[in-house]
Amino acid sequence: MAEPSSTWFVVLRTPGATYAELDETDKTMFDQLTTQYKAFATEPDKLWDSDYRYDKMPLVLIRVGKDRGMIWQYMYLVNVSGLTDTSGYRKIDFPGNPYLGDVRATKTLGLASFELLFPANFTSVQLGGREVLAFKYPPSMFDTDPTGADHLRSLRTDSRCSTGWGPSPM
Repeated sequence: MAEPSSTWFVVLRTPGATYAELDETDKTMFDQLTTQYKAFATEPDKLWDSDYRYDKMPLVLIRVGKDRGMIWQYMYLVNVSGLTDTSGYRKIDFPGNPYLGDVRATKTLGLASFELLFPANFTSVQLGGREVLAFKYPPSMFDTDPTGADHLRSLRTDSRCSTGWGPSPM
């Protein structure tokens, strides 16, 4: 899939306002995030330690056209309402899903968006004075590994990530 042209920022729309309106890639990504959040909500000490709650941490999920893409289509902000003003972003509703109550969609984070231009699948971005994990996901992420587990495992092992987004695993 080709990356969007340089006019992407003006012409691309943010995704729908409900889970049902999302495309299959976004649905799969949020299904996997829900699985992770449910595991952290029910048994955090088996995954990390009982004090670290990944399911409560702020997260930026960036939809790109290809692996390590520099140009994004839109991004989702998860659990960031307490960090930054989200009133200008589209709220995404996940009816019946207690794990995704604070999800917003946007095309830009203003000047903070420049931090996301590096050709890497994850980095960090400053939101509300806090470093927040930012993860890029292309549709191909789910082609060979429908769970996305290989990419998510890389969050804990890739030496390029210096965000300090979580404590070392036990």
